[in-house]
Amino acid sequence: MAEEIYTSQLSCDYGAPAHSARMAFGSLLIKERLRLSDEETVAQITENPYLQYFIGLQEFQKDAFFDPSQMVYFRRRFPAEAVDRINEAIAAARIQKEMKGPPENHSSNDPPPGGSCSHRKDGSTPSQETKGKNQGKLIVDATCTPADIAYPTDLNLLNKAREKAEKIIDTLHGARTDRAPKPRTYRRNARKDYLAVARAKRPGHKKIRKAIGQQLRYLRRDLGHIDALAGRVSLSVLFLRHYRNLLVIHEVYRQQRVMYKSKTHRIDDRIISISQPHLRPIKRGKVTAETEFGAKVSISLVRGYAFTERISWDNFNEGIDLIGIIDRYRKKFGTYPESVHVDAIYLNRENRRYCRKYGIRLSGQPLGRPRTKTPENQEELEALQKRNQREALVMSPEMREEKEREFRIKVNDFRTLEQRFKREMTELNQRLVKRLRDDVLALVEEIGKKEGYLLVLERREGGVVYAPTSIDITDRLIQLYNAQYARKIDQK
Repeated sequence: MAEEIYTSQLSCDYGAPAHSARMAFGSLLIKERLRLSDEETVAQITENPYLQYFIGLQEFQKDAFFDPSQMVYFRRRFPAEAVDRINEAIAAARIQKEMKGPPENHSSNDPPPGGSCSHRKDGSTPSQETKGKNQGKLIVDATCTPADIAYPTDLNLLNKAREKAEKIIDTLHGARTDRAPKPRTYRRNARKDYLAVARAKRPGHKKIRKAIGQQLRYLRRDLGHIDALAGRVSLSVLFLRHYRNLLVIHEVYRQQRVMYKSKTHRIDDRIISISQPHLRPIKRGKVTAETEFGAKVSISLVRGYAFTERISWDNFNEGIDLIGIIDRYRKKFGTYPESVHVDAIYLNRENRRYCRKYGIRLSGQPLGRPRTKTPENQEELEALQKRNQREALVMSPEMREEKEREFRIKVNDFRTLEQRFKREMTELNQRLVKRLRDDVLALVEEIGKKEGYLLVLERREGGVVYAPTSIDITDRLIQLYNAQYARKIDQK
């Protein structure tokens, strides 16, 4: 397959003889596995006879067989999609050999291998027919691959945009044939205003907003100068990266101006880096990093082999991809997985119905209100932990991993229950206190009107240092409230 992918991009009519597919793909694999640069990869291959044999050389050569710049062309001929195809072919062949079952061609609407299935009244299919034929364990999860950028802020982004716009102005003005004066950019003042806030230890919200407004005005002036210079000098004098930066800067200015005017911090397709405008903020809601910056990837794991299911620079709901991932598993290995292990976001009704239909065991708690935390549940958790410790010595690695996962799921469920009950008790207490306070205030107002009080103060919170007991109405207020409450009970 690697040879087919490689040769399909070569020309038979012109050009120098190409290197072999084994050398190209092997060099890329060495680079990624050892985490080397292009120059370091060539140096390692030149010094190591084992690496030379790995890429297909028949004898040791002390000189570099190709230049480091050739790695660029190797990467072009093996794009990410081609590498995924090769990876899937190798892994699928190995997994099929372990399963001892060749893949079969089934449509997604056919019943699972091993026989037909009868449907229940609710449209689902019983799992007895398929459970014995399902094989393997499928683990699916999504994560964000962090990009190599500084933490983006609106102020830093506008400052970078302004600095790059100033370089573009310098390039365009240098290409002018006349001796017109250079446009004033006030770059020193802009830099000073930026550092006044960027170096502050804890700048307030108003100070940051003021600085963003200043940088927006500086950038607006620079973009105006660029438009004026473009009428006199062709933009073709710019380097390709400068022209690309100019397009990105225009979009950054538009987005930041809209957010500044509307006093919001969200906009569609928000740019967070001028050098990498494809990056988007990915909201993950984690404790360590609520927002991550990079590509979001969905990964499936089968018998230790990882398959890339989806890559996107934009955020997406990974829960809707589970059915497609299971279908691709069936096409690769000829059978449905015996069990699927996923996070709670995958456990929607559609995915549960699909897994139940084909006899696939889906990890996680059932739908509905969780069970109340009781001493019996706590004892069950402790018994499960002790049992796992006893059986760990005789378990296979896969079984041990499964037991540990079940234990973690139960622990997380108990913690979630505890937090929910604490939150519900706090909300209930607040509602009862508010109701009691409203009733008491109504009684205080009634007493004050009847007896002609000008002012009634709360003794503990009203700042009262001393007052005679003759004007204290606390006991009377308690008696009136108890009598009122008793009447409400009798009416019910």
